[in-house]
Amino acid sequence: MCGYDILGITNNEHSGIFEFFRALPDYADRNGVSFSTPLDTIAQNTPIGTLPVPDPISWTNDDKSLTAYCGNELQNEALNKLYAMSKKVHVFPDSLLQADWLRLQDVSHFYFMDSHLYTSEGNRMGTHYESEYNAFVNYMNVLSDFIGRVEAQFPKSINDEELNPLLQTIEKQNEEIAHLRREVLRLKRIVSADRKSTKNLP
Repeated sequence: MCGYDILGITNNEHSGIFEFFRALPDYADRNGVSFSTPLDTIAQNTPIGTLPVPDPISWTNDDKSLTAYCGNELQNEALNKLYAMSKKVHVFPDSLLQADWLRLQDVSHFYFMDSHLYTSEGNRMGTHYESEYNAFVNYMNVLSDFIGRVEAQFPKSINDEELNPLLQTIEKQNEEIAHLRREVLRLKRIVSADRKSTKNLP
């Protein structure tokens, strides 16, 4: 996995990055390498164990911690407000709402609220904001609009106590649907592999 910032920001056009990505799919295909989404990879493989990661890690800062994303009050305020909507968002299969929900979780939003990015030592790579406060205000305005759209899906008369059992039921149903989709994908791959091996028989 890689961020889009490698295209033109951390690697400019003269580095050959665009030619590399143009050539990559054909090269991979010729060498039997395929691409898959995380969901596909999970469906194709069985876990053989767990990997303990007691402390979250990232690629940023010297200590590789999450402080670049949730190390100050602005970031935590934005994250708390965002994830307070999680249950309600998952109730409705509105594709536009779901797409915006995913976009609002992009780590770049919270990275741009990191105060270290705007110090003399910070490189401000990838951000067009003047300060972490500008990034925060812009994000919260967008989030406020999103929250309004989510809240508009619910009757004003319903309170959280009445809503919680409904949300829990829907969440369980969504988990079951996701599990069944993964199972269908896994079985399709098995059938596809069987067909390929049958074709190769004399």
